[in-house]
Amino acid sequence: MSMALFGVLALAAAAVILYPLFRPAPPASADEIARSVGELRRIPCPACGQLCQAGDRFCVRCGKMLPPQTPVGQTCPACGANLPAGDLFCARCGHALAEREKG
Repeated sequence: MSMALFGVLALAAAAVILYPLFRPAPPASADEIARSVGELRRIPCPACGQLCQAGDRFCVRCGKMLPPQTPVGQTCPACGANLPAGDLFCARCGHALAEREKG
């Protein structure tokens, strides 16, 4: 009987210690998502290689003028953000840009 009680208490203690390690992370905020998408869409400066935000006209490291960027593929109808062609959702507001195929 005492061994069974010891086993139950040991399992409870292990659960209390290990639970914080395995619980899911809280969902990201809209600002964190927009910042992450912006980092993915950075372009390198042809002069020094510094990664610059899409839409920048000058490099933040060397000050050289960046080449004009190709026009965007689509505009979000909800917030007006310029987005690359092929995106299904707006990176700024999350609006669905195209109907997803049902199947």
